Amino acid sequence: MSKRRAIIPVFIPHVACPYQCVFCDQHTISGERHCPSPAEVEQLVETYLATMGDDRAVEVAFFGGSFTGLPLSHQEKLLAAVQRFIRQNRVEYIRVSTRPDYIDETRLDLLKYYDVRVVELGVQSLDDRVLASSGREHNSQQTVAACSLLRKRGFKLGIQLMPGLPASSEASDLFTVQKTVALKPDFCRVYPTLVLRNTKLHEMYCSGNYRPLSMEVGINRVKAMVGVLYKNKIPVIRIGLHPSQQLEEALVAGPYHPSLGYLVKSRMFYDLARALLRRAGSDRRNIEIAVHPSQVAFLTGFHKLTLSRLKNEFNNEVTVKPRETLAKDTLALYQDNELLAELTIEQLINEQY
Repeated sequence: MSKRRAIIPVFIPHVACPYQCVFCDQHTISGERHCPSPAEVEQLVETYLATMGDDRAVEVAFFGGSFTGLPLSHQEKLLAAVQRFIRQNRVEYIRVSTRPDYIDETRLDLLKYYDVRVVELGVQSLDDRVLASSGREHNSQQTVAACSLLRKRGFKLGIQLMPGLPASSEASDLFTVQKTVALKPDFCRVYPTLVLRNTKLHEMYCSGNYRPLSMEVGINRVKAMVGVLYKNKIPVIRIGLHPSQQLEEALVAGPYHPSLGYLVKSRMFYDLARALLRRAGSDRRNIEIAVHPSQVAFLTGFHKLTLSRLKNEFNNEVTVKPRETLAKDTLALYQDNELLAELTIEQLINEQY
């Protein structure tokens, strides 16, 4: 039986990046203003490990600012602080997050030497007009080159995307996700753009030069992007920024919810149930929709919104029936215990995209 995975997060503030993207306030996003010393990294890892059992496969992750933007000597000291735990087999490997334009052979030589296996790139968009409007100071070709180099050197590749950036549209965000598929990442994170206080984007919002995605549009935009990734077997390991008090206090506007991933998955189940009911015909009564017990909440929806929508649209009361034998991400439609139809999210996405 494989071990459960655990991540020890080490946050590197904005000091590693000389740029100021319009949306960026790393102090708020990470909750950190202090760049840890090697000794502090060592102490942090030791503290986390003391709370973990031997049944965990542990990785140390340098999140926050652009790790490979730090001077090489500083990178080396931070990475070296983890080596004792790797030699003791208490930590398996290291991951870092960084920018596409901070990837080159020299930097990757250092990462390889110090057991970094996963590199997450803050790609955000692959539309050059959107990147320029967002103050990213890199272009899509640099992203393509960085991904190619990381794959060539054997790193596991993660890509972070941000729908709803300035100058973006549904078309440009879907263009970005299609281009992302071609880069063959091992996983993605999708963070809809939020307006935070004391950022350039806040100024643009206040002056009327930027309009954030609404919650409804944001959920549907992310759902479409996730659908493309899902169809191409690319895992999405996070939707929406991790909730924190600092983030919620700094939030001005945008599609934020502490459980945004749940809302997106619930919308997928709504689409699935809707497709099934349409195929069965609107004149049927005593309808039951079966779902795996662990996914009942996705089908019922936030505050049972999905069931309310289905009832209003089809003028029909729908009963949810947990069924252990049903595969996850699958719904089955029954009438008087007779199976009428069955559909999976994968099948629906293949039809839609």
